[in-house]
This record gives sequence, C-alpha cells and structure tokens, in this order.
Amino acid sequence: MAATKRSVGDAFDPVDYYRQQLDGAVHEAAKKAFDEKLARSGVDEKENESDCRKLRRKEQIHANEGKKLSGMKAWRGFCIFLLVVAVLVAVIGIFLVGEEGGLLAGILMIVFGVILAIAMFLVIILVLNDKIHKLREENKNREQELERMKAAIRAKLAPLYNSFEWDDFKNIANSVSDIFQVDERFPEEKMNLMQEVYSYGDVLEEQDSVVALMSGDIAGNPFFRIAIKGERIVDIRYTGSLPITWTERYTDSEGHVHTTIRTQVLFAEYYHPGPRFTTTPVTVYGNMAAPDLSFSRNPCGVDVSDERELRSFIKREEGRLRDKTEEMTKKGKSFTPLANTEFEALFGAYDRDHEVQFRLLFTPLAQQNMLELIKGKEGFGDDFLMRKAGTVSLVQSKHSSKYFSYDFLFVGDYLSVEEMRKAFVEKIRWLYKSLYFDLAPFLAIPLFQMTEAGRYDPRSMRRTISDYEAMRVANGMDPAYFKNPRGVTDQILRVRYKGTIGKSDRFEVSSLSFSRERKVTFVPVMGGDGKFHNVPVEYFVYTPVTDVHGISIRRMGLGNERYSKDALLHYLSGKGVTPIDSFIPLRAPLDQGDCGELDLEDYFENLDERIEEKIENIDKDIESALEKKDQDEGD
Repeated sequence: MAATKRSVGDAFDPVDYYRQQLDGAVHEAAKKAFDEKLARSGVDEKENESDCRKLRRKEQIHANEGKKLSGMKAWRGFCIFLLVVAVLVAVIGIFLVGEEGGLLAGILMIVFGVILAIAMFLVIILVLNDKIHKLREENKNREQELERMKAAIRAKLAPLYNSFEWDDFKNIANSVSDIFQVDERFPEEKMNLMQEVYSYGDVLEEQDSVVALMSGDIAGNPFFRIAIKGERIVDIRYTGSLPITWTERYTDSEGHVHTTIRTQVLFAEYYHPGPRFTTTPVTVYGNMAAPDLSFSRNPCGVDVSDERELRSFIKREEGRLRDKTEEMTKKGKSFTPLANTEFEALFGAYDRDHEVQFRLLFTPLAQQNMLELIKGKEGFGDDFLMRKAGTVSLVQSKHSSKYFSYDFLFVGDYLSVEEMRKAFVEKIRWLYKSLYFDLAPFLAIPLFQMTEAGRYDPRSMRRTISDYEAMRVANGMDPAYFKNPRGVTDQILRVRYKGTIGKSDRFEVSSLSFSRERKVTFVPVMGGDGKFHNVPVEYFVYTPVTDVHGISIRRMGLGNERYSKDALLHYLSGKGVTPIDSFIPLRAPLDQGDCGELDLEDYFENLDERIEEKIENIDKDIESALEKKDQDEGD
C-alpha cells in the first residue's frame, strides 16, 4: 500500500493530521493486511464461523451441564449436613432417655434422628453419588470433545497463524504515511550515527538493560524507542506483630479490688535496602536544530478541561515567570517569557538555557501544536515529559508503558477469524497511536522536520548488531541460561561486544541478580501496659551475584520466502539454538559433544562454518525444489 498523501500543512499540524486522516488510515491498512494474510493462507472464514458457532453451542451446553453438577454437589452437601444433624439429634435423645421425665422426648428424638440419618445416607449413596458420578463422566467427555474441536479449528487456522510476522507493524506503519518511517531493527549503523553525528551518550545507567526496542526516522533524522529494565536499591518495608497480655487491677465504686486480663497486638515496621526492578519506555530523537539549546518539561498536572482551574494555574505560573525573570536578571543571565503565557505555563520549560534558539524552535505554530497535544485534542493528553540536550531529545510517556511493542503471538489466543481480525486491527491501531504520540512532541516543532539529517559513512563498521539489539535478544532468551544459580530475583543483562566471526557478532553477557538471606530484627514498641516489647520483624538481606556467558548473534532474515519450510529453524532447534525475531543467538557452548575442548574463538569459528554450510545446503535444496516446481508448472 502506498503511503497516504499529505500536504505540507499535515506535516506541521500533527494532531489534526492524526485525527482527520491517520487513525482511519491505520485501521483500514491493518484490516487490509489481515485480509491479505487470510486470502494467502487459504483459510475459509465461513467455515471457521460455522465451526466456532458449533463450538460455542457445545461450550454453552457444557456450561449448563456444569451448573447441574454444581447443583448436585450442593444437594449432597446439604444432605450430609442433615445426616450430621440427625446423628446429633439421636445422640441427644439417648442422653434424654436416662434423664427423669425425658423418656418420651428422648425416644422420639432417637427415632426421628435414626430415620432421618438412614434416609439421608440412602439418598447420598444410592441417588446423589450415582448422579454426580455420571455428570462428572459426561462433563469429562464434553471437555475432551471441546478440546478436540478446538484442536481441529487450530489445525485449520495454522496457515493463518503462521502468516503473522514481527514486521507486520513496521509494514503497516510505513504504508499509511511518510511522516515517519519505522526500521526493521535498530542496527549498529544507527547507533553509530546517533553517537558520532548527534553526540548521543547513553540513556542507560550502569544497571539498566534493553528489553524491547524499535527505531526509525523523521525526515531522515533518527529516533529509537526502547524499554529500559532497571534495578535500583530502595528501602523495602517489612512488618511484624507480637501479641501481649497483662493483668490490671482496679477498684469498683464499692471499694472492691478486681483484676482483669487485657490483650493487645503490637505492630512494628522495619526498612531494609533491597532491589526493585522496573521497566521504563523512552523515545530518543536526534536532530541538528537548535544545537545549543537544552531544556526539560514535565506534565503540568492540571485538569485542562476545567477552565476555572486552568485560568488559576496560568495566573500562578505568570507569577513564577516574573520571579524567574528577576532571578535570572540578578544573575546577569537572560530569561524572557514568551507572549503566549498559556504555552509557557503548560509547557513549563523554565530551565531553558538559550533564549534565541528556544524561540527559533517554538514558533507560534509550534506553540499551538504543543498546546493541542497537551490539552488532549487527540491522543493521550499531557502524559509525557520531554528533555532536550543539544542535538538529542527524549520523551517518556505514561501511555507507552501499556502500548509499546508488537508481538504477533497473541493471535494464537483466538479461534474465530473475525475476533482475530478485530484484535489484530486494535493492537496495530493502539500501538501506532502510542508510537505516534511519543513522536508527536517532535512532530509538533516544524523546525525539526525542516532540518536536514546528519550524514554518516557506515563503511568502516565491522559489526551489524548494536549493543541495544544484543541486550534485547539476550532478554528474550531463557533467563535461566544467564542467571547465577544463587540468584532468586529478576536479573539485569548487560552486553560487551567481543568481536565478529563470519556473519556472527559475539557478545559477553553479564547477569546481575540477587541472592537473599532471611533475618530477624527486634523493634521496641510500647504496649498498653506501659512497657516496651521487642516485636520480631522478618526481613531479607539481598546480596548481588553475577555470572557471565557468551552468545553469538547473527541476523538471519527468517521472514524470507526461501526459509518458509522452517528447515533452518528445525536444524538450529536441534542444536539448542533459540531463534528470536530475526536474530539467532548462538549460546556458547551449545553442546560439549560438538566442541570438545575448543576454546571460545575456535568454537565460534567452527560453529559459524557449520551453520554456513547447512544454510547453503538448505538454500540449494529449496532452490532445486522451486526450479522443479516451475518446470512442472511449465509442462
């Protein structure tokens, strides 16, 4: 599908452009992409609808019969209750017979209790147990039949399931508009471009790792969107309790001395350092416009839909702006508020350090666009913070925590083609909207889109996999492979490039997790008896543990037609290799039988040669099969 045509005005009015054109275009493009997959798969949607209707009818029957089973169990429980009551009545009657004047009542209670107990026993044994057993068997048979029906539907849908790829979102996003482009991956080439041209440092701290990523460009200027998994040491709250008792004496109004026992449960809390793991999405953008300007802004925290509250907020901010102006003047620095005080108040970039370039960036049109974005005319409203440091800007938003990456495996949750189509379209729409409104603060600034992208010559590059990609791949593998055996918490994976052999980039992956040891401390708490009591509080002492493993990653392009028969995947899975996305991480070593006493260098070199040879053989076999197929069709 060709990208939606847009006017110059569309590019400089991103909020209206999304509302008027893009949202509908994404919906239609996603629906079309799904229908194309459906057509290529050969799955009959009408047959699927019929199968699903039959399945739903069976499920409804199963649910109704399940209610009968639950009802029978409830009746049996009631009968057991009556049986117990009857036995108790008979026992009480036996005691009454021996009491003076209780003979008749005792006999009646014994007779009634025995008859009721026998009746309930017979009903339970001869009626209810038999019915419950039959209903259970029928229920089990229906469950097995339902599973068979589901398996049959899944088998028919297999060609459709297998048609979904990691690049579905990228292809749809790039088809609807050229306002930005999404890349297949985040290669080393783009990382070098960000570092060497845009002076990008690193948003990752020492104990951060990348667990998901996406990249692209806006008018040639690069952006990438990463989910950062971080670990920080924080004070964890632990609680404990201790019941106490004491005796109190008091004198009543008549002068008598009494004693009473009082009880109380004492509670205590204790804080001790421990690790906390969080995931934070960040979108980073490189642009040469206003290269000397830095600023930051946070969500304003005001309900912009409430005009009274908004006016009051702007009035307060006007006072802050005057104070800021006076403060900077005393320091011999420049700070001049813009005429648009509403923008100044809601955007709140008071820490800007270059007034001229700030005005070049935030023209009246840029101010208007940003206000539309903050006020929530479309999108997610003011849920984002923005930072600019020279030629690098970043955005963090609340909505991106919910809608960040595309994982096509969700389609396996659906048996109905229609429900799968709706889920696919909605997933694409929300992900596109999330990405678009993470980029919207950059798109709202016309100068960003008018500034030519930086130039970079990637010919000197030795590798293709960036550290960010390598971290993302490592985080997608079995975590047990990297984690220290003593680690009981989550882990942070970091990588270090070790070299390239053939088409494989080698990385050393270091894992940081924590072991823990249970401890007890005693916190003195005053009780109601006027004394201090040591309340025990259990807590954990966390100790960092590390481990290091090697992996080799190569880009395979598994979506290519020549690998459609999964021959390569089958070969690699037999070697313990886990294909992730369009990468194949090769664990070192895969099995001692193949590598024996080889060192790491020799191991990777030989492994790469073996896989290269296997790929060549697979290519030859598939090409021969295709040639034969063409000849047969020609004949």
